[in-house]
Amino acid sequence: AGSGRKTNYRKSVQNEYLESFPEPDENTHVAQMLASRGSNIIEITLEGGTQSLAILPRRFRKLIWVKRGDFILVRSSVGEIEIST
Repeated sequence: AGSGRKTNYRKSVQNEYLESFPEPDENTHVAQMLASRGSNIIEITLEGGTQSLAILPRRFRKLIWVKRGDFILVRSSVGEIEIST
């Protein structure tokens, strides 16, 4: 039930990611992935050499695979981030 919609959704998300060429703006930075720290948390190195953690958006989980050494665009957060334990 609904598997046809999921397949079409998966294809559209993958095509949007693979065929787009986004330009970084003032809140977006180029980073290099260092390691995976969990299901959707990755460790990255920013342009200045500082290491940080980033969260892969939920819609990319199990659709887009990021490997060590890949360059990605990350958007800096504004304000505080709440983490529930």
